[in-house]
Amino acid sequence: MTIRLNAQSGVGMIEAMVAAPVLAIGLLGLGHLLARQLAELRQGNARAIALQHIASLGDSLRLNAAAAQGGLYALAWTTTRTAGTDCRLAACSPSQLADHDLDLWGRSLRAALPLAQGAVVPLPTSGQIAIGIAWPANERAMTTADAALQAALTGVTAIATGIECPPAFLCHVGHVSP
Repeated sequence: MTIRLNAQSGVGMIEAMVAAPVLAIGLLGLGHLLARQLAELRQGNARAIALQHIASLGDSLRLNAAAAQGGLYALAWTTTRTAGTDCRLAACSPSQLADHDLDLWGRSLRAALPLAQGAVVPLPTSGQIAIGIAWPANERAMTTADAALQAALTGVTAIATGIECPPAFLCHVGHVSP
């Protein structure tokens, strides 16, 4: 059995050899685009969850305004509050209600955004309360340039909002008036 190659089969073979790497590069680009799209979708979802939790705690602050204005809702990033009394079942003082609200809020936040942190900072000059929510920025490893940019943005955010975002986290800050 003899196999004969003519000029046309040689051209077809060259076309196939050129098309394969072009197709592979295109598929790699599509994969990168889909991965980036997924990361952006996750960030948008995290921001939506943060907005919901800021609004939820804002409602609690307005219902317990005296305690909120007295600083009983103040909360640092890595701090959690545990309620000693379930205020849904028993009458509570404003302080106990603040602990109860922050306990439920923190549990809900961490269930919706794993590894999330919350901070509540009263702003005495404006009478408002800043509520910050931070979640890990883990889509990719941070480069030196990324870290420098985040440090600069954190400084600007801290000046504008009263809350400094923790390193390697993304933050959303809202202001509420109790």
